[in-house]
Amino acid sequence: MHYNPESGHTYDAVLARMQSNWYRILDMVFVILGMYHGLNGIWGIFRDYKLKAWQSVTIMSFLIISGLAFSLWGIKTILDIPYVQTTTSELFIK
Repeated sequence: MHYNPESGHTYDAVLARMQSNWYRILDMVFVILGMYHGLNGIWGIFRDYKLKAWQSVTIMSFLIISGLAFSLWGIKTILDIPYVQTTTSELFIK
């Protein structure tokens, strides 16, 4: 895939891979872990400053709500990829 950009980067190749539930689960885990990693880093930046209690609560609430919203959006996108009728041989012929 990395040495030949034509293999694996087309819509058909991604759609074929996403027919497996394991790829969907793996992608959802990446979305959740990536969101946690990113938001934890942002919260770490804010923790370096001496914030008042109400500021900490406001920022943490915003991070949690936006993190949940974007995580759900990412999971919905993964789950909205349609299942198509393919056979195993069709995936390897191209």
